[in-house]
Parts: sequence; C-alpha cells; structure tokens
Amino acid sequence: MQIKNDDVEAFCRSKIGFYDRYAKRNMVLFGGYQVLAIVLTAATSVLVAAKTHLGDGGTSTILVASLPAIATVCASVSALFQFQAKWISARASCEAIRLELEAFQLHVGAYGTLADAEARGELARRVLDVVRGEAARWKAIVEPTPKAGAR
Repeated sequence: MQIKNDDVEAFCRSKIGFYDRYAKRNMVLFGGYQVLAIVLTAATSVLVAAKTHLGDGGTSTILVASLPAIATVCASVSALFQFQAKWISARASCEAIRLELEAFQLHVGAYGTLADAEARGELARRVLDVVRGEAARWKAIVEPTPKAGAR
C-alpha cells in the first residue's frame, strides 16, 4: 500500500494539534491549582496576622482555618492528576513530531538520503513510535502498579 505525503503530513498535523491542546490544558490546570494554593496560603498568614493584631475584627476562625485546607486540596488535586507530568510529556511529544515533520519536509537527517516513498514510511514509523511512547507513559500513570505477591 502506498502512503501519500498528504496522508502522513495530515496525520502528523493532527497529532501535533492534539498534543499541543493537551499540553496547554494541563499547563493551565497545573498553574491554576498551584497559584490558587499559593494565594490561599499567603492569605492565611495575612488573616492570622490581622486577627492577632485587631482581635477578632470580623475575621472568622472558620475562614482562617479553611484557607490552608483548600490550599492543601488544590495541591493534592494537582499531584493526584499529575497535570505537570502530563503537560511536559505532551509538550515533548508535540515537539518531537513537529521536528520529524520539519525534517521530512526539508529532506534532512534520516530523510535526506531516502526516496519519497521510503521517507514517508520512515516518517510514519517515527511518529507512531512517539505516539506509542506517549500512550505507554499515560498507561503507566493511570494503571495501578500490581502489588507484590498479587497474581
């Protein structure tokens, strides 16, 4: 079966788009949760100082106690869902595919000495290797590690 340039390049562009969107989403989630945790932690210190200096002054003990609890939840959610690891991994995959596509289009590197059909096949193989590697990393994140002695 003959692979067309348009098919391989369209596949590459679709994967680049997917990984780019996925990386951006996880970057925003990671950054949002981290900033929220930092702001809540800092606000706690300010409220405790205000409460100490002004007396109760309307600052509820429940509010002061709630802020670090919410900050802890934010940090825990960020760690649990591994937004940073997903962001970095997806960004790396996006850039790896982008570089392969550019090398193919410029006929450099591994593609420089290959005939067109061989170059398309090589590009497809290399991009699929990146996609498979990313899938394996995601699988490792979401699947629990078997316990010792479990069958």
